Amino acid sequence: MAFLHISHAGIYAFSNRVMVGESENLSLMDPQTAIEVVKANRDYIVGIKVRLGKNTSGKNGISPLNFAKDVATQTNLPLMVHIDEAPPSYSEVLDQMRSSDILTHCFRPSPNPPIGPDKNILTSVIRARQRGVLFDIGHGMGSFSFDVAKSMLNENFYLDTISSDIHAMCLEGPAHDLVTTLSKFLNLGMPFYDVIKSCTLNASLALNKPEIGNLKLGSIADVSILEIEKGQF
Repeated sequence: MAFLHISHAGIYAFSNRVMVGESENLSLMDPQTAIEVVKANRDYIVGIKVRLGKNTSGKNGISPLNFAKDVATQTNLPLMVHIDEAPPSYSEVLDQMRSSDILTHCFRPSPNPPIGPDKNILTSVIRARQRGVLFDIGHGMGSFSFDVAKSMLNENFYLDTISSDIHAMCLEGPAHDLVTTLSKFLNLGMPFYDVIKSCTLNASLALNKPEIGNLKLGSIADVSILEIEKGQF
């Protein structure tokens, strides 16, 4: 299963370990081919993804989102949006997202976090959750802030899904792996039940794959046995 990137450039391009912003070049946006690929691979493609922000869409701001949203609408798939530094702002992105769309890197640090200078959650974040937008951590290399997470969790704003976003630049830290990422939220005070649900049932529902991520009769068996260990790690 995969999210299809709207750009010909694919997910990431690395040059001397520096990420290149594929959404900076609008000529790489190819909605029609993306639609054709989705139709030919319905069993594997579960959504459409686009990366937005200063480092990925540059001066184009919100424009790449319009291409991706059009593909998601025509294929009846959810949209996953990567967000980094503005432009566009956190609120600008959320205001364009629909129910069941997914915002990843949602607890990103400043600049462009989900909280204001007063540490309160942005109004656009609350509105988005109310209309069904899903929030995914997407830890990665620099997309997670403990301070932001504390502010959000203090207001009982829990993640819909917790993901590691493992890639070459965060495998040795700070993300390491999914279990390490889950452990961070357990130590931040997120209830154990919600932590596990975020990477099992919630994740399966976000992918529209109810046959996985649970232990119901008839579900596909894919079980991990974990143990909580206390100590200095």
